[in-house]
Amino acid sequence: CSISDPKRPPAPSAMAAMAVKVVGSPTLALVTATAGTFAGMTSIALFGPAMHLLKEELHLNPMDAAWLIACPNASGAVLRVILGAYADGAGAVRALAVVLAMAAAGVLGVAATMAWLSVEGSAAPPGVYSALLALGVLAGCGIATGPVGIVQVSYWYPASAQGTALGLYAGVVCAAPGIWTLVLPHMLEACGLRMTYVYWGGLMLATSIAHSFASHDPPHFQLQRAGIEAEEARAVASNDHGQELFPTGDGFSSLRIAVGSWRTWALVCLYASAFGGWSSLTGWLPTYWREAHDMPATIAGSLTALHGVCFAVTRVCIGPLTDHIGGDATLATALSTTVAGALLMVQSRSFHADLAAELLLAVGSGAAASATMKLLPQEVPQAVGGAAGLITGLGSFGGFVLTPCLAAFAHALGKDGYSQGFGVFALLALGNMGVVLALRQSRNAEPAKDHAMLSFLSPSDCEVDKP
Repeated sequence: CSISDPKRPPAPSAMAAMAVKVVGSPTLALVTATAGTFAGMTSIALFGPAMHLLKEELHLNPMDAAWLIACPNASGAVLRVILGAYADGAGAVRALAVVLAMAAAGVLGVAATMAWLSVEGSAAPPGVYSALLALGVLAGCGIATGPVGIVQVSYWYPASAQGTALGLYAGVVCAAPGIWTLVLPHMLEACGLRMTYVYWGGLMLATSIAHSFASHDPPHFQLQRAGIEAEEARAVASNDHGQELFPTGDGFSSLRIAVGSWRTWALVCLYASAFGGWSSLTGWLPTYWREAHDMPATIAGSLTALHGVCFAVTRVCIGPLTDHIGGDATLATALSTTVAGALLMVQSRSFHADLAAELLLAVGSGAAASATMKLLPQEVPQAVGGAAGLITGLGSFGGFVLTPCLAAFAHALGKDGYSQGFGVFALLALGNMGVVLALRQSRNAEPAKDHAMLSFLSPSDCEVDKP
């Protein structure tokens, strides 16, 4: 038999893998994913800050206004599910650039439609409301950048840094609607409806182009595109580039795995009330402050921005905390805070108490969303992309559903209904406390089950009596 030469050169596939230059870094991935998603997430505030103008021009009742505010969340929810799975199998860079360009087309379409409108009092042409709904759905594609960015960041960063990296990513991008709600009323006063949306759409399109050139997919994607076999690419990405998490292969197989796990649906419940609640309030609060407290548009926008920025800062600050105390403890505190804020908003009629309640809701929702993302790689490690799409997608759909729920109270009860609707958030938070308990009990039961199986198969139980 032959003896292998210790100086034998590596196999051809290994040599090819070493010859491939992997570009990018975790920091660059975080920065580019955050910038692209930041631009896309402004779609959540597509109509909310301008609703006082649209209500006058189109003679909208609270329910009509609510559907217009909520419509971007509809397409954002559907595309989040699909794009999370697609990015898991094909990479995130191209997906994010394309969907952001689609959102830019929707915003520019809104700008074109605004040319039909005149806030000077002339009647709006027929079909404008329907056109705005359709264009709002198209612009809502920008919201779908969320899970794509999560896939990008998750595969670049090690598991030990997931809470910090994802908390920073999500915190910054979630500030986008709040910041835009602050800026938009002033732009509307200075530039008018049409030019405000022209500048907005142009910014989205420029960000899409820049992202496609500056961002890079994780190492194993780059190696596979260079012709390296999947298993070899994973080995090299793990050993030479520090990549720890990998997709299951086919992006939609990741989605199928995620759908089959009950833990995915538990996280959906948590995220739908946290992220969905925040996104619904980002669109609804400008109307709430104007109708319930007679605030001017710029002040209502500033108060809404305070809610959004508080939510975002909470996500950033809570991220490192979840790495130390775990997602369960963070969620328990966050849900209790949400209950307190919602009940205060229901009972109070004073400005200062409502402002405090708004901040409590922002802190509770932000902490709950961050803790849910911390649990994602832990609870569904075999299908991060598919689960991210489902969780963040249906979480966004929560925003689509909750805004009409809030408007229904106002439509039925008048001015008092604007406050009474917040009771929905208290009920959701109380229900989610049971979800957190179920996840924790299931996790604790698994080691006991494994221990019982090992005891059953222990050597003492497998001895055979000697004749």
